[in-house]
Amino acid sequence: MDNKNFFNKKPFTLVTIISVSFVLGLFISINQTPNERPKYTGIIWPNPPKASEFTMFDFDKREVTEKFLIGTWNLVFFGFTHCPDICPATLSTLKIAEKTLLKQNIFNESNIIFVSVDTNRDNPQLLKRYLGNFSKSFIGLTGKESELKNFGDSLGAVFYKDETNDKQIFIDHSSSLFFLSPENELLGVLTQPFSSEDIVEKYKKITDFYYNNLN
Repeated sequence: MDNKNFFNKKPFTLVTIISVSFVLGLFISINQTPNERPKYTGIIWPNPPKASEFTMFDFDKREVTEKFLIGTWNLVFFGFTHCPDICPATLSTLKIAEKTLLKQNIFNESNIIFVSVDTNRDNPQLLKRYLGNFSKSFIGLTGKESELKNFGDSLGAVFYKDETNDKQIFIDHSSSLFFLSPENELLGVLTQPFSSEDIVEKYKKITDFYYNNLN
């Protein structure tokens, strides 16, 4: 099978519109909140969406549920190992952001999680090898398509797969980065394009808001 992936323009447009609409709706709601503090603009508060329950597997074949996310900060990105462009570029950016935050000693209880939407090809071994090229600390999750869809839908992440062609698999997916609090609530979203500096700034803003206002 030809492992090269091609992106179908029609579903790409659909996924992009859905993703942007979801995020835009959240931020319109934020901006309409009368008590919102100006310096915290861009944080999903009040009433942030909560990530759905799920059962997946990590790249060591261990069962993982939504309880795994509780108690730590989690930066979640959806993609797949055969992705030719946006996934490796984003993971490289996340690697730089992770190093920066660790040097500042403010990322010790946080995870970067890569959720594979390619249930046919991304087995645990491949996922572990792929993510290891970027950072040994990155966590890879995969599972049944229904579980992935429910989890993605709860965050506003969508993906489209077209397997009608025997030699080509079309996968389009949300390319945003989702920031989950220790309570598994979605407090922020970064949409493409973004840099490692953007990730660091967003992480600091969200955690500052959380620890100074919610705890």
